[in-house]
Amino acid sequence: FRYSDPEPSISLKLKVAKNIASAIETLHSNGMYYVDLNEKNIHVNQSTGAVKIIDNDNVGAGLNASTNRIGFTGFVSPEVLKGGFPDQRNDLHAMGVLFYLLFYGSHPMWGKKFIKEVEDMGSDEERLFYKDAAFHFDPIDKSNRALSFKQHAKMEKISVEDVDAHGGAHAFVYKKYYPASFNDLFMEMFSDGQVESWRRPVGSRWVRLFEKMEHNICECACGFENLRLEVKRQKCFECEKTLKFDSPVLELSHGCHDILLREGLKFSVGKLFGEIVGAGSMLNNSKLDHDAMVVKHPTKDFFGLKNVGAEKWVATLPNTGQEKNIEPGGTPVPLNYDGILIIFGE
Repeated sequence: FRYSDPEPSISLKLKVAKNIASAIETLHSNGMYYVDLNEKNIHVNQSTGAVKIIDNDNVGAGLNASTNRIGFTGFVSPEVLKGGFPDQRNDLHAMGVLFYLLFYGSHPMWGKKFIKEVEDMGSDEERLFYKDAAFHFDPIDKSNRALSFKQHAKMEKISVEDVDAHGGAHAFVYKKYYPASFNDLFMEMFSDGQVESWRRPVGSRWVRLFEKMEHNICECACGFENLRLEVKRQKCFECEKTLKFDSPVLELSHGCHDILLREGLKFSVGKLFGEIVGAGSMLNNSKLDHDAMVVKHPTKDFFGLKNVGAEKWVATLPNTGQEKNIEPGGTPVPLNYDGILIIFGE
């Protein structure tokens, strides 16, 4: 999937990653862990983003459960390489590596030091990855910094065209494409979590962040999907032309993230508010994948928000204060002016 030509869109990558994180979160919530999470054990539907995790004979449960495997090279956590038993924390580390490869096209430990170690044919493969390794964007340990294509070429005295991925050049490029919150979560995983395993982000945190990113995708006129960043003049990652954010923004209360509306976007308001209310809330346990859908007016140039859930909404118009009931499956809320207030059910 990673090596597909053309490269998968960001929306498809986010669906795949969200499904993987949800699956691992479900496994962990039932007291189990996978042990051997890696690229080869995941099948992806490249049309829908659905995933199937295979080779489940290594799944364990409980503390220090016996297993014949400790994981796949490059995905094993440092504490397991040092003799510890695989557990859920090992899965979290492996999942982080998996996501890093998917979104940055690089292993988080590929960098300047890694290249030098590769040249030493006597290097132990496990040490090469973790025992002496450092995250290539670690703010303190800069021994293994990610190199740009030019830096890598200069270091090895080769042409830029001959540079491979082992210097972290792809991560050096892709880091600029993602919001700070995304880069920071990987910092938490591979900088803080490398030493203190309990600090590794769990599956539900990844799911929430992936959904936030899904809700902030903007398609450039060239057709390339970009993520909305907190910058004044954002350029398309593909064609480098200035992006135009013409779509309205839905600002949710109670600390939920904003949503950049685009035609066809579906989301669950219940789950968004459930994040804030808490894991035990009725909202968070909603079985609906989505209860709101963005639609475009058939003849005019503005969007509407359609109620595809089970509860009635109430919309208040900003100018007149008039209230309108928005029934499930009924006429969408028109979004052709600022300041409309929507109460999404109870």
